[in-house]
Amino acid sequence: MGMAASQARFFQLTARKADINFMLSKLANEKVSLARDSQKISRDYQNAINKKVLKWSNNSGASYIAMDYQNLMRPSQMNQNKPYLLTDADGRVIVDSKYKKYAEMISKDGKPNGDWDEIRTQVLAEITGIDASKIEAIQANNQSVEDSGDNLDYSNAYKQQELLKTGKYNNIVKLAQPDWIDCNGFVNGSVDIVINTKEDLEEHRKNLKSIGAYLVNPELFNEIVDKYIDGRVVPNKLNVATHLKDIFEEYKSKGGNAVCEGDMYKYYDINSEEYKQWEAEHLEALNVHNNAIDASNSLLTATEESLIKFYDMLFSSISDKGWTYNENINDPNYLNLMLQNNIYTLTSVSRDTDCLDWCEDKQWHNSYTTDIASNCTNVFAVSDSDANEVALVEYQNKKDAIKVKESRIDVRMKNLETELSATNNFMKSVEEAIKKNTENLKLWG
Repeated sequence: MGMAASQARFFQLTARKADINFMLSKLANEKVSLARDSQKISRDYQNAINKKVLKWSNNSGASYIAMDYQNLMRPSQMNQNKPYLLTDADGRVIVDSKYKKYAEMISKDGKPNGDWDEIRTQVLAEITGIDASKIEAIQANNQSVEDSGDNLDYSNAYKQQELLKTGKYNNIVKLAQPDWIDCNGFVNGSVDIVINTKEDLEEHRKNLKSIGAYLVNPELFNEIVDKYIDGRVVPNKLNVATHLKDIFEEYKSKGGNAVCEGDMYKYYDINSEEYKQWEAEHLEALNVHNNAIDASNSLLTATEESLIKFYDMLFSSISDKGWTYNENINDPNYLNLMLQNNIYTLTSVSRDTDCLDWCEDKQWHNSYTTDIASNCTNVFAVSDSDANEVALVEYQNKKDAIKVKESRIDVRMKNLETELSATNNFMKSVEEAIKKNTENLKLWG
């Protein structure tokens, strides 16, 4: 090989060696980048399997149901036919496209205090498929049930009364709160008192005897109290519920049955004309009330009744609280995010009545309990098994892709390293040839 040819060849090899080193450096950087990618997909996978999703449970977390708009805001076995309202920060009910048209009929601009009563029959008939005449009939009959129930309460001998209403008997209040005893002498709740001294025992005797002021025969009652108190040792712990029951049972066994009158407890002889008159009035009121209930039960099936109750609570709530439309609300993932970030809340509803004009008239109203989802006893944050499976498949696919890339880079780097080694050897031989040619030129010179 001539001098010029050797020199040219050496330059070519030098250039090739530089290219190989550059490519090896580039491939090494790509391997580092793949290592970072591998770390990232591992972190992403770990985050995915740690991610929680809100789900609903009716059995304290033994099993779960999807937390979506349908399960919360449509009548179903899941919500036991009771609406759990989705509400925003202003308390407005979130409605989807199905409920929007009815919400607009109640309140055109979505503001609270809309008119539900005016369109109630029309909307319930349309959304439940129940004939409008049946809905109107049940509404009228429900009023009969309510009125007859009021009459029954008025005659009912077993309703609770306040035992004490004036400061004159405050010594009894020390034992318990008002409403602590009913017309039959049964204590509402359990009240324990500690008798440390004989003075405490005598104070308790005095408190018990002051109850006799409400009774027809206080002498008999006081005699039974003395019998109960005498012989008690001190110190001692007494349960008011237990010993008052014993005292009253003995008192009734010697006197008769109990009937409440106003704020007092009166005991009548069950054979007296006064008691018989009360009993007749009470049984008549009970019969009227039971007939009204039977009539209501015959108008609707249990399914129809639960549907009406559900939608009545839902739409009256929309009327009370106002509403806003959200086209994304039927997306479970979107709903989950809104609840987890406390942008939306869950509001449970219960129906109650207000007395107006000393209960001459009554008015239905809703009571609301609002909780962020994490505080609702039926809501649980659990691992999303479906999302975990998707994350695992995605993780495995990305890891496999990285392995393929790494394998290709390793093969390419091995080939380049082999070529680099050959190039280095070739360059040495060319350098030797150039050196010999240079030495020969010196000899010729």
